[in-house]
Amino acid sequence: MLAYNQKSFLIVDDFSDFRSSVRSMLRELGVKEVDTADSGEQALRMCSQKRYDFVLHDFNLGDGRKNGQQVLEDLMIERLLSYESVFIMVTAENSQAMVMSALEWEPDGYLTKPFNRAGLAQRLEKLVQRKTLLKPILQALDRRKPAEVLAACDKLIEQDPRYAPLCLRYKADALRDLKQNEPLEAFLKTILADRATPWAYGALGSLLLKRGKTAEAQAVYEQAIKAFPTMPALFDGLADVLVALGDGKRAQSVLESAVRLSPLAVRRQKLLGKLALGNDDFESASKAYRQAVSQGQHSRFKDPETNLGLAHALISKGGDQGLDARTRVEINNALVDVAKEHGDDEGLQVRTRLMKAASLQHSDPEAAAKLTEQAMARLDGMEQVLSADAALMVAAQLKKLG
Repeated sequence: MLAYNQKSFLIVDDFSDFRSSVRSMLRELGVKEVDTADSGEQALRMCSQKRYDFVLHDFNLGDGRKNGQQVLEDLMIERLLSYESVFIMVTAENSQAMVMSALEWEPDGYLTKPFNRAGLAQRLEKLVQRKTLLKPILQALDRRKPAEVLAACDKLIEQDPRYAPLCLRYKADALRDLKQNEPLEAFLKTILADRATPWAYGALGSLLLKRGKTAEAQAVYEQAIKAFPTMPALFDGLADVLVALGDGKRAQSVLESAVRLSPLAVRRQKLLGKLALGNDDFESASKAYRQAVSQGQHSRFKDPETNLGLAHALISKGGDQGLDARTRVEINNALVDVAKEHGDDEGLQVRTRLMKAASLQHSDPEAAAKLTEQAMARLDGMEQVLSADAALMVAAQLKKLG
């Protein structure tokens, strides 16, 4: 059994009995340093103040709180977790949506409740062995030195060629970070010729799109999806290619397939909403934006454009028939959220008022006219420059509102 007496652990779960139970298991394994948190927000604060060797994080921490996936997103993007650290997602659920959501950010391991000490020890041992083997590579990643990552990979392969498969993705990422596009393209094609893997397909498709080889990128993603039809990231990549080719309708269809596989993804739902809106499919746009708004409440990917997109889709769906009371309430809630959280953003204040005016145009034309006047007054005195898309939307709304 591995020695854990020098390792630090963080257990994150909203049930105190579970935290106590896991702490006891870890104590029996020889762990001395165990901290606990009952929310993702608390866990993030603790990880910003201390480096943990292991994080055991429950996926579902209750309504109105960050879930495990959102915490992992924050830890990775804010670099609050070392590459040498081990992050294990723990859950009592096993629905496809939840599992796919958790796996998309690639935690090191996955544990389903209930588990015992032996099961926990076995999982920890496998993960530690892998991390120990890759230690020089992981340390180079922590230092953000891609050239050192390449050197560490080559050294490990030289020591034992059997470790080559473990190093392939690290080498590809390092070549990407070094902007060595031609060697990377050749390397990825060599990997795929030997053994097809989803990550290599995704990396090659993304690289080809970046290099302007859109037709080749499309072929790569289509081949990848045939080989790996349950990997949502490959559908995302194909949708990006189709958008670049100007085929918004097919891009929407492809993203709808990705959402069926893994619906708990804020950015995917938002992009689907945007594509559907552009295709005048207001029903699909409303559904996707609604999901993005709901899922994004405690996510770092929360975005006022999503709320505005939802309002726009619902208003467009109503058309000349106007909106029922329930829809007007939904629009109002989405816009109030933007106005409250972005009080200093004049552009967003103008746009929320115009969107609110559009929602009231049939039911309360007097209130709509007043909101339009307020928006125009703010627009006249505004120093901020709107983005091209926002400016076009404002112009279209003003025209429609008269």
